[in-house]
Amino acid sequence: MKSYAWLMTLLLSAFALAETFWLDAFSGLNHRAQDSLLRRHALSRTPDPEVVLINIDERSLEAMNPEFGRHPWPRSVFGQLTENLARHGARAIVWDVNFADPDRGREDQDNYLIEVGQNTPQAFFPMLRLDPEADGDPESLKLDAYAEKLGLIRTPTAVEGARIALLLPFTKLAETGRIGSINFLRDDDGIGRRYYVYIEKDGWRIPSLPARVAMALGFWLPDQPDIEINWRGRPDDRVQFSYTDIFRDYERE
Repeated sequence: MKSYAWLMTLLLSAFALAETFWLDAFSGLNHRAQDSLLRRHALSRTPDPEVVLINIDERSLEAMNPEFGRHPWPRSVFGQLTENLARHGARAIVWDVNFADPDRGREDQDNYLIEVGQNTPQAFFPMLRLDPEADGDPESLKLDAYAEKLGLIRTPTAVEGARIALLLPFTKLAETGRIGSINFLRDDDGIGRRYYVYIEKDGWRIPSLPARVAMALGFWLPDQPDIEINWRGRPDDRVQFSYTDIFRDYERE
């Protein structure tokens, strides 16, 4: 009987080791194969030329420092670029900068950005889904009270009184409904191969920022929480400019 118990213990230990090492190894192999196929597929496709990246790069930080100081710049810098991009026909102006906290001493410039954002229907702003453990905090949002203002989506299983912790942009920007989450979705090896379509909380859906833009532009979205990122080309193949170049070009008009 003792030998039987010893054998069972040995077998269970072996299964545990197999799960720890072999399945992890297979997971790693699967990721590497997926990455290889994705790179090959990406190189066969051309990035959409209508998607333009405007980068706050080192050159922009250096060039704009004499007038606007060290980054973060006054919010008027972002408001001015938003106005100019809209005036020149941009279909969507998508900020990956979270305008959440007031800039003490420069509230007038915050207000300028807020006014521009409210009056520019093609401008979109990010928010963050915070740690779920903070959902019970007093500062968390009651979803049924704020969902309509924020453009969140109620499903048939939505729980009344559910709360969620979100880092929102300025209230008046958030209440445009042109906001979406920018949370990073990582695989078990820490690499992001997928992206949220929406984050669900108790039957309420919080769209990601790309999904929010896609909905506004009339693109079809899958009814699933996340999708595999379908890259086009290499990173340097995308049309991109330094922030300072675009900003100064508009100033010279």
